[in-house]
Amino acid sequence: MANKKIEIIVGTSENYLVGYKVDVQKNGELSFNIIFAERAHSACIRQLCVSGKYLASGGADEMIKLYDLYKSKDLGWLEKHEGTVTSLAFHKTNYLFSGSEDGKICIYKTAGFKCEKTLFAHPGGVTCISVHPTGKLALSVGNDKKLCTWNLIKGRRAYVTHVGVVADLVLWNPTGVNFLVVKGSCIDIYEVSSGKVKHSVDFKERIQTLVFITEDIVAVGGEGKNICLYDITNQIEIVQWPAHSMRIKSLKKIARTAVEEVWLVSASTDGFIKVWKLELLSLQKKPRLIGKVDISCRITCMDIRISRQKVTIKKEEEGEEDAKDANDGEEVDDVKESHDEEEEEEEEEEIEKSGDEEEEEDDLDDEDDIEDEEDKEDLEGEVEGLEKLEDDSDSQESYLEEDDFEEEDFGDMEDTKKEEIDVNDLESSEEEAEDIVGKKRNDANGKEVKTTVKQKGKNGNVQGKKAQKRKKKGKGKPLSNKNSPSGQKTKKMKMK
Repeated sequence: MANKKIEIIVGTSENYLVGYKVDVQKNGELSFNIIFAERAHSACIRQLCVSGKYLASGGADEMIKLYDLYKSKDLGWLEKHEGTVTSLAFHKTNYLFSGSEDGKICIYKTAGFKCEKTLFAHPGGVTCISVHPTGKLALSVGNDKKLCTWNLIKGRRAYVTHVGVVADLVLWNPTGVNFLVVKGSCIDIYEVSSGKVKHSVDFKERIQTLVFITEDIVAVGGEGKNICLYDITNQIEIVQWPAHSMRIKSLKKIARTAVEEVWLVSASTDGFIKVWKLELLSLQKKPRLIGKVDISCRITCMDIRISRQKVTIKKEEEGEEDAKDANDGEEVDDVKESHDEEEEEEEEEEIEKSGDEEEEEDDLDDEDDIEDEEDKEDLEGEVEGLEKLEDDSDSQESYLEEDDFEEEDFGDMEDTKKEEIDVNDLESSEEEAEDIVGKKRNDANGKEVKTTVKQKGKNGNVQGKKAQKRKKKGKGKPLSNKNSPSGQKTKKMKMK
């Protein structure tokens, strides 16, 4: 709460809205500074409520006045009621609920404050409205001695309970498990699961206001000038202390940063606003008064606004600033040195990584060489097999008719230049080997004959088509002596 701005806003029977800013002093006491005072209505202000930046006030003039507290701007009036506004309640910052002596409940959407729904609740007039924490349900009591439960999703009445007398107040607890109905000096505690009264407690004096301190502990104020803390679960009174000289009109809670600490704000007809410090771990002790202010008006209603406060940082002395700058300069130098060391370490790591990558590349090259040698051996074996196949085909003499085919002489292989095939650079497949050595064909008698596909180059050598293409691209290699052993001649064949 150190960076929170606390504002207490009250309405008076003199038709004024008065706002105070609360500041915490060094000794823990509070100071009150007035921030605005405006005559908002033409008659007594009966109700007001705050949510976020919005402030709504309702009075006996049948009007609802709206303000934007963030911009300090008057947003105008709402004139939907035909009687004194008796109850106002926000659900978060999205919806505003209003009840009046005309018996109607109006629901406004804060975006434009357009009336979304009008509920005809209590013929004798609405005395109080309370919205469930989830926003799905609402409770209302009125002069017709009824308690109404409203389904806000469907926008209609869900249940009606006869309470026997006129109820003044109704209030949900923070978790929405229980709710309280105030009838004069008596409080009925209802359980939502059963819809029945768990128990009732009589405070002997008329109750004007109440607020939950925790889920189970409620603070009660009324005609008796005292504030009482009551535990609704254990059904016991915790503590009671005199707070004001006249009846208490409103009680509000301010949560603090420390979980065990809560501030309770009380406003009375005597014109005083007081702030009490409660220790939740020792509630049996009388709370300590930490601040009060007299507004010199009859207070009728009150609410609290908590907002973020801008934090201003003062400049330090010049000597301290210079020392700080010097220290910052040294820290910057240390940072630079450490940064340079980090860069050197990163460079060394990169060099080591590059060395490892080169070693990996060498290993991969060795593996590629091994694979090339294996491919060579496989290719040599295939070529030798094709040579044997050629020799077998040459041993079989085929005599075909000379009239059907023209005689072609392949010449003596000894007269041609023997080109060597470089197996290391040989990329051709079995199809290239067939182009070099020959293809199989069947003659008319069904015998298998080995024929060679010849392509004569400019130098008269016998080459395959792919070998010629490689030669044109500069990749031609001499034929290996393994394909044509020395001293071996190719036989002349007559083809038709």
